[in-house]
Amino acid sequence: MGLDIYRDGCGIDDYLEAECKESQGGVGKLYIFPFVEYGVDDVVIVNEVIQSIPYVDIYEFDVWGASYTESASIKQGNISYQQSLNFNVPITDTYKYLFKLLKRDHFAIFIDRNSNTRIMGVWNGCEAKYSNKTGSNKSDMNGYEISLSARENNQAYWVSNIDTLFNVRPST
Repeated sequence: MGLDIYRDGCGIDDYLEAECKESQGGVGKLYIFPFVEYGVDDVVIVNEVIQSIPYVDIYEFDVWGASYTESASIKQGNISYQQSLNFNVPITDTYKYLFKLLKRDHFAIFIDRNSNTRIMGVWNGCEAKYSNKTGSNKSDMNGYEISLSARENNQAYWVSNIDTLFNVRPST
């Protein structure tokens, strides 16, 4: 006769346990480095986690308002993943180098606020777009909005240990 949500005078919470939210949104750290076309033997991936990749310098950037989105689509039986990373860079000396993002494709590695490390554009690289922006209020952002996008045949891979796979360098 339907779901009895009250049993022995108890409420619905006896049946439903509220799960604690233990994850946070947002990107905490970002690393960018020039795209190199690797062969399938150059990158070792096990269960969607990169175990080895040719050792290179990667550049850490201070960003804020960073977010990552990945969506999958199927076209003519082929699955593709659209990866998109958007972030802001306040006006600093870093802006002098932002135009270089437009001149070639890059890889992007990000660490989210749950300590998950992922890499975008492993096989096809990331394209960049940016715009300069200043708000109308004193507290509004004055800097650059940057968007990195990649289209891959796989989701953004996980990275096992950024410190052993790459040489991390500051961007300045």
